[in-house]
Amino acid sequence: MINFYHNNKKSRRYLMQDRELLKLYEPLVPFIAALCGESCEVLVHDVTNPEKSVVAIANGFHSNRKIGSPLTDLAKQIISDETYKACDYVARYK
Repeated sequence: MINFYHNNKKSRRYLMQDRELLKLYEPLVPFIAALCGESCEVLVHDVTNPEKSVVAIANGFHSNRKIGSPLTDLAKQIISDETYKACDYVARYK
């Protein structure tokens, strides 16, 4: 996760870099979904915009999410608990 400071004037520069970085991951979404099959939902979140965090998704019919959907309670909890510091992904959750 990249640090983002809302009240820092440099945040606009960092935000642009974050968006560019996220764009690099977007093509991996359909690729990973194709590898794993339709039973696997794959997505990329932009955590700097929690109300419209989903920027790429495949097999969204599992959760009824689409591009522009908000962070889930689970994602908010992962951020709050800083779980991402120990592991870069979440798998096999319900």
